[in-house]
Amino acid sequence: MIDISMQGAKLTLQVPAISAGNIVLEFSDEGTPIEIPDIEVASSAMTMNGELVTWTKPSPINFSITVIPGSASDNALRNLLYAGHVGGRRGKAINQTYVHVTSATLEVPSIYTNGIVTQASNLCFTFANGRLTAGPMAIGSNAEGKMSARTYKFVFESVSYSNNGG
Repeated sequence: MIDISMQGAKLTLQVPAISAGNIVLEFSDEGTPIEIPDIEVASSAMTMNGELVTWTKPSPINFSITVIPGSASDNALRNLLYAGHVGGRRGKAINQTYVHVTSATLEVPSIYTNGIVTQASNLCFTFANGRLTAGPMAIGSNAEGKMSARTYKFVFESVSYSNNGG
């Protein structure tokens, strides 16, 4: 049996304009806490003679996170979202230093097979050169009568992988 639990995962955002430079996120139990959709790295077509032609193409790396409403992470992300919102700011420039996300590091917990660690902790995915692209401007409500979880979306230029734990 392989245990692939994500309890203990940690996501840290490096934002130059935030005093500490880090936002460690508290994930919500609603929706998908961390979602990283597939990217398309190649396209293809058929020629008029039926030959397959393929080519590589650049693709941005999107991911979204869902946090607990009103948490410290939500408050920090909301401030980042508001800093990048143009509405109501006619003639005012966006502070690019504030909305730029230098990197995001996702640290994944250990993977166990039959009770033995088969993938050591400190498995890290580092996303580089990105930006917060979307998020809720206000708090909503769900059918249970509680505040809705808040989902923030990011886009990054690249991602690298490392296994610092072995």
